[in-house]
Amino acid sequence: MPYIELNGTSLYYEMSGSGLPIVFIHDYSTSHHLFEPQADYFSKRVKVIVFDLRGNGQSGKWMWRSAGS
Repeated sequence: MPYIELNGTSLYYEMSGSGLPIVFIHDYSTSHHLFEPQADYFSKRVKVIVFDLRGNGQSGKWMWRSAGS
């Protein structure tokens, strides 16, 4: 399972296919699984990148910081 660390939170992502990239970004309260049919279809033609936004799916939770932190 690939993760990237960004601003103190881990973000889950998947890449498949090759060529020019297309990125699928889900809305609040869902996950990258929303795009499984599209990812399967397009990965035969281009590079597909799907990921989970912070606090969703397999990504880490939001790290709230107060002003001045």
